[in-house]
Amino acid sequence: MIYKQDWMMQQIERMVNTLIFFITGKRGVTAQMMELEESSYRNNPAYKEIFELIEGRRLLEAEEAVDCLIEQDPEADLYAVVGVYVKLNELTDEELKEAGYSRARIFEGLKRISKLYGLNIYGE
Repeated sequence: MIYKQDWMMQQIERMVNTLIFFITGKRGVTAQMMELEESSYRNNPAYKEIFELIEGRRLLEAEEAVDCLIEQDPEADLYAVVGVYVKLNELTDEELKEAGYSRARIFEGLKRISKLYGLNIYGE
């Protein structure tokens, strides 16, 4: 089971790197770069609320808030949306489970978001 979770974490990281490449044209985005960008999300009230939900382990509500944000503003910053999923992926398996969430759900969320933005990475 540990191997499967590690594999899923790697898949999420690969998808994030692919999405960031499509957005920025840059390869090799590191966690440090994402952390620097996170500070800009905190200045946006909508993303601030989402990050607070994640910090409070209210992950289902955070996911719903991301969906609402995209519905209200289809031009929402894809980089910031991806940053939300990066933050979710940083949680431990135990934290995810306690919140009724999983890495598979993070992966599916990234796939769904990529489709919404016309970046159908997995050809589904």
